[in-house]
Amino acid sequence: MATWAEQEIIMPSGPYEDFPFLADRLPYSRLLLENLGKWPRSVITGPTQSGKSFHAFVLVIMYYLFERGESVIAGIPDINMAADKWQEDIKPVIERSSYAHLLPDTGAGSKGATKLTKITFRNGKFLRFMSSGGNDKQRAGATARILICTETDGMDVVASTSQEGQTKIQQLEGRVRAFGDDALMFFECTTSTKKAFTRREYEAGTASRIVHPCKSCGEYVSPEREHLIGWEDAQDAIEAGRNGRFTCPNCGVFYSEQDRIDMNQQSVLLHAGQEIDREGNITGEIRQTDTFGFRWSGFQNLLTSTEKLCREEWTATKAEDPVTANIARLQQVWALPAENPNIERVPLNAAIVRGSEPRFAGRLSGIPRGQVPDGNEVLTAFIDCGKRELQWAVESKLQRRIHVVDYGIFETDRPDEKADEVAVSDAVKDLIEQLNARFPDMQCGLVDAGNWSDAVRDAVSMMGGIWHPSHGLPQYRHPKLAKEGDKEIPADGSQLWHWSNVGGVWVANFNPDAIKHRIQSGLLIVPLDEQGNRPSGAVTLFGSDPNEHTQYALELTAEEWVTEFIAGKGQVSRWNPIRKRNHYFDTAVGNHVARLIVKNWMLLESQPAPQVDASMLTDPRLERFLS
Repeated sequence: MATWAEQEIIMPSGPYEDFPFLADRLPYSRLLLENLGKWPRSVITGPTQSGKSFHAFVLVIMYYLFERGESVIAGIPDINMAADKWQEDIKPVIERSSYAHLLPDTGAGSKGATKLTKITFRNGKFLRFMSSGGNDKQRAGATARILICTETDGMDVVASTSQEGQTKIQQLEGRVRAFGDDALMFFECTTSTKKAFTRREYEAGTASRIVHPCKSCGEYVSPEREHLIGWEDAQDAIEAGRNGRFTCPNCGVFYSEQDRIDMNQQSVLLHAGQEIDREGNITGEIRQTDTFGFRWSGFQNLLTSTEKLCREEWTATKAEDPVTANIARLQQVWALPAENPNIERVPLNAAIVRGSEPRFAGRLSGIPRGQVPDGNEVLTAFIDCGKRELQWAVESKLQRRIHVVDYGIFETDRPDEKADEVAVSDAVKDLIEQLNARFPDMQCGLVDAGNWSDAVRDAVSMMGGIWHPSHGLPQYRHPKLAKEGDKEIPADGSQLWHWSNVGGVWVANFNPDAIKHRIQSGLLIVPLDEQGNRPSGAVTLFGSDPNEHTQYALELTAEEWVTEFIAGKGQVSRWNPIRKRNHYFDTAVGNHVARLIVKNWMLLESQPAPQVDASMLTDPRLERFLS
């Protein structure tokens, strides 16, 4: 492939635009191209802006489409990226090659289309873009022997719509399985975390690394980030660039920039299980694996000078958020995995939630189902709405502890005969009447208005009283509080929720992502300590049989907090669904919001009446001050 590329490829952009491709210009490229295709699977990672996608995505696509005359599946995280990948990365290289005459004259790929899925070339072969979105059936729509994926860590998650229980990468791999041992798969991506696809597969594969002979001791070495020194005590970035140098990991000698270039021209690739002596003799057996894992790092990226690397390292230490800046350097410059220490991971399971795990047996209170415990301070309810059923829960707060009084499912009436909105609206009104009758001391009730907002608002407004619609906002932003002079209208202050008035109906908007952390963290508090006391923040359930709460526990653990790599965004943290049913998790979140609302109402009642007018209202209880 290296020889082919030198014969066919003209660089489309960058510092060598319009020059022929040379495999030795960036020495890692020859080592990479000479080894691609020798293993059934190849996983490639390296610094950003160092030619990674050009070598491991564009060139490989062209080689198999034109030189080998085979159709190719191109895996991308988002199908909306296909047109940009084609117009900006792939097509310009083809246009400068001897294969330009094979570009389609009409149809997909011939003009500036904004959406692309399949391009058929004049040699009869196709390039089919397939994304990690959509369902299993969509990904099953094409088969080929060659699969080439870019930004792979963005696809290392199980699709919530998947019935196969596979990651999106596994689903794409399934498109080439019909070819058995002849199938070839290529994956390229910036390294994200240790557990993500790229680093995981690299380490499980050949874990190949590039080594170079030291100009001083003669040992073959591969300098990494920790061997870039001398920049740390600089007064500014310019001084850091002047002072910084790579050093030999073996003898400690400093390397000039020319030394670094010369060493890269003598690069050797070592696979896991191999060693090399000073004479360059390689010994040892290559690890038995079907995956070629290839990585290059900042030392091998000759598109960036040592001086620039040092300036950027110094600048990163002075960033407003040095933790995030350090993560970016590790992943994007040194092709190393990085975990964000600020990201919370909740090791929760269903046994802990339902009380069958011995340390959490105190979760079961022995209080009969539906009975409000003595000492109750705040009683709330939340209803989660679906077309066929409403799931609800009632919770009590007492002495800074939470007790789940009751929960259940309320079926809607004839949802296939009535309009969805009518079935949901009728069910909401009926359920509110029942809960009001069963729990006359209820202080606040919320109803999820997400999918049937108009129907829920109308139904709840008819019921009146303590009930309000609510809406969890995935991209929650807390608004500025209304003010009268320098005095803020009293508010909860938690920054997790706020009121909005929609068509004369007060709706409680809240931050579901943040509150989910509170819920799962509370469930990790041991509900009964060694002295038999219930700690602050603990959660208890009604009854004494953990099996009664199995489904409830499964739904409260139906989501986990994960970090994944997303193209153009880097590491992104989010709640990832493990199971589809999570409605009781939503009821726990909603009850938490209801308690915050009651806390705010209590605060309002204890404050002297502020001077307000209708335009300043931020809470339904403030209406009492208008009179």
